[in-house]
Amino acid sequence: MTAAPSEPAELYGAFDQAVESVRQSPSSGSVLSGNRLCVAMATFDDFDGAWFTIQSLRLHHPGVADRVSLLLLDNNPGGVTSRALRAMVDQIPNCRYLPFEGYRGTSVRHLLFAETDADIVCCVDSHVLLSPGSLEAVLDYFDDENNKFDLLHGVLLGATSTPAATHMEPIWSQMFFGRWGLNGLAAAKGEPFEVEMHGLGVFACMRESWPGLNFRFRGFGGEEGYLHEKVRRRGGRNVCHPRLGWLHRFERNGGTPYPNELSDRIRNFRIGWRELGWDEKVIEEHFRSAITDGHQREATFALVERQLASPRLRLEALLVLASTDQEYDSTTTSLQGIDIGWLAERVPIPQSPTDERTTSARRAAIELAGRRGYNHALVLDPGATLNEATMVELEAALNMIDSGQHSVVVLSQARGAGVHLVHSRAYEVWPSEVGNEGSGPSLTPAVARVAVDVPNLEPAWQRHVRRAVVAVLLPRDHLPFIRDWSKHHRDQGWEVCLLDNTGSVGSVRHTSAHRRDLLARRQRPSHHSYTQAMDDGEVTRALRALVDDLGVMVQAWQPKAEDGEVVHGQAEAYARFIEANRAFVDWAAFIDADEYLCAGSSRDWDDLLDRSEAQGCPRILLDAVRYERRWSEQGLPRSVPTLQATSIQHGGSKNLVKLRDVTRADVHWAWEFGENDLYANPDRLAFGFRHYRDGGKVDDLRLSRRKLSTWIDESVAVQPKTSSQDHVITREQRRNDEMAVTTEGWRPRWREGLETAEVADGMVVYGSELDDVSHLNSTAAAIFLLCDGKGSRRDIERSFAEVFALTEPAIEDVDRCLEQLYAQGLLH
Repeated sequence: MTAAPSEPAELYGAFDQAVESVRQSPSSGSVLSGNRLCVAMATFDDFDGAWFTIQSLRLHHPGVADRVSLLLLDNNPGGVTSRALRAMVDQIPNCRYLPFEGYRGTSVRHLLFAETDADIVCCVDSHVLLSPGSLEAVLDYFDDENNKFDLLHGVLLGATSTPAATHMEPIWSQMFFGRWGLNGLAAAKGEPFEVEMHGLGVFACMRESWPGLNFRFRGFGGEEGYLHEKVRRRGGRNVCHPRLGWLHRFERNGGTPYPNELSDRIRNFRIGWRELGWDEKVIEEHFRSAITDGHQREATFALVERQLASPRLRLEALLVLASTDQEYDSTTTSLQGIDIGWLAERVPIPQSPTDERTTSARRAAIELAGRRGYNHALVLDPGATLNEATMVELEAALNMIDSGQHSVVVLSQARGAGVHLVHSRAYEVWPSEVGNEGSGPSLTPAVARVAVDVPNLEPAWQRHVRRAVVAVLLPRDHLPFIRDWSKHHRDQGWEVCLLDNTGSVGSVRHTSAHRRDLLARRQRPSHHSYTQAMDDGEVTRALRALVDDLGVMVQAWQPKAEDGEVVHGQAEAYARFIEANRAFVDWAAFIDADEYLCAGSSRDWDDLLDRSEAQGCPRILLDAVRYERRWSEQGLPRSVPTLQATSIQHGGSKNLVKLRDVTRADVHWAWEFGENDLYANPDRLAFGFRHYRDGGKVDDLRLSRRKLSTWIDESVAVQPKTSSQDHVITREQRRNDEMAVTTEGWRPRWREGLETAEVADGMVVYGSELDDVSHLNSTAAAIFLLCDGKGSRRDIERSFAEVFALTEPAIEDVDRCLEQLYAQGLLH
């Protein structure tokens, strides 16, 4: 009989040796860093499940050990298994133990994405086993740039390790949304395939593409379907990969140790569906039919209704400062009486003299709110209690905060200690002590989030400016191109303001892809050799010399972190620009220096602004066409006019905003405009920008058509028409159209009744019948979008050439594409 191998040296030796060869295990207080993939899990009093999951990862996946880190979040760190969990993690290289007792529930998986800087995060339940090869499949899948916005799932295996489920159907069943389904044919092919939704026992995505979960989710349930819709709306797909197999332990001999309240589940569903704009009535209909106890049913629904009443639902966080269980219990007892206790999150603070403790605790809470991205946080000092009078005052305080009058408001109706309502504008300028006179410092209505020392800006122009382009510039990245970029915008009638961020070490914003702690670990880009011999002063002088004769305004932008290093501070720069220029500038586009604003043929930016103002719209969301990078792999600048378009960009929109209406500034999505929070999103080929960031080649001009009736169901957004007769094309109309196509005067336009949806590789066009579906690649989609009935074929050819920076119109290719679009019944 062969002797059993010793655990460390033989059984797990391949995994551990590979890990130890690249890095040491991080401390429990630091962000887990340096790997391509982090396998992360949350657990609640489940040592056995976590032990088997982690040890199976080590045992069955040694081939990827040097690219994988492990993260374990203990959601009950004072529980009976916590000591054993911590001891286990301490023995495993590159594995981190993260205690979290702020709140409990499955949505704590959202926090895992902030606790690692790995490119890919694979979330697994702490009682799941992955089949060999699964992690390789995840790494291989996200090595493809085209998949970076996707949410990846795998095949749920049954007791015999054969496929049991590949997806979930969007069906209500047994007080859950989602019923297991199996597409055995697709799974057998071994290639990834798209699904509507899936269970969340295992899923993976790029960390920077994580869409997040609603901050208000608590307890169990509400995430399936909701998360998948958020992925779709950000340009991603939900995909099942047959090579990612997983076994899930559904049974627990000792029962479920964590609270599993129906009120939590119903509330989560209503919060999530309200966020998406879905019909909440179906939630109530299902649960009313599923809960058989009439008294329990009515009491549960009444409780949820009170919990969701304003102002409670306008808060994203209720942070309770407490150093002892007694302090926390004292506060939360009062919260339960006014139906707001479900939102409470405990913020532990160290024992210290009372005054110092309160001040440091507030700072800790504000830092926490900033890392999480909360817009409105209610901070309760140790011992504070709330009552119904506080709720009335809170409603008024929220209105005051949202109007931009204040960033911090002290609630005077609270008893026992201070209660502060804090807006995100105050996260990084929080005062050392806020008195009880009624309000904190009044900041201008713009966000200041990441740098400690944020300088003010002077007005860029002491005159009226209709529209301006603003960019926070890292000159070492853009110096050879900045004159071309500036002249491009000046020629289009834009005023240009460059905020010179020379010397920056990166961003300290927690969610930024250019965080300085990440940049410090990455190899310096090869193109930095272009300015390597120049010091910062020489770079700045060169920048100004390049644009001096173009009438470009250059201002120094040198925000600093606590350690005195210059950081990026992009959102703060936008905020300061708005503060300084509201009185002079009507509209400003906030973009990067590798993004070129472009209007299509016969399009006019001023006309777009005039029409937006006429409709009371203060924000225009601009989308991009992606182009090749301006730097070669050898670090040499390339000629911009020769670069080719590669694809339609998803999830990278930028903003053209009316300055006087902004109440919160951001880089991409979190802009706010008070009550008039409308935005327009024009077609990117009419008004958009070119983003020079990709490699690759231009898509071929081709179309494909396919019948999808085998899987299209009611969940596809194809609305029934009022009358099918409205979309009947007569023989005479067809004959007239065919004659028109052959003439120079044809002005192509869409057929009536068509609906479109963007997908990762282009566009899907739906007709009036369920099987009437066309798939256009990104280039064909671009041509289709130009067919508005206003331009002739020659106009479309010129617009296409302009948008894609072609040296001459692609007459034959565009004509052939237009004829194919007509032949498929998409144009007339």
